[in-house]
Amino acid sequence: ATGGITPVASLAAWPSPQPGDVVWRTDVERLAVRTSSGWRHPATDYVDRGTVGISGGVPTRTANVTFGVTFAATPRVVFTPRAATGQPMTVTITGANTTGATISVSAVSGNIAGSPAIDYIAVGPLA
Repeated sequence: ATGGITPVASLAAWPSPQPGDVVWRTDVERLAVRTSSGWRHPATDYVDRGTVGISGGVPTRTANVTFGVTFAATPRVVFTPRAATGQPMTVTITGANTTGATISVSAVSGNIAGSPAIDYIAVGPLA
């Protein structure tokens, strides 16, 4: 129907495409939109959220974070400390790739108290 999304096995299975046609490609599980110049695949980003716990007792602690998915490229990542004690902390990303990141967590003053959680959000296209 006009304005509908039609599942197709491949783009070749859609005869006489017209600009504005939208199909769901079952071969690669992606949307495709026909433009006047050809097929386009809209960019799709995936959001992965999680938490990593660290142990305190030192001014700075390093932690390795494994994402719940594999991204096609290094995702955009934001880390937010969630200190139950209300202690101010900073998080620095020291390395990131398609499957995870390494962070350095530091107390603004003194040692990290307790075992605070660090929340993260990673956004990017899936592999």
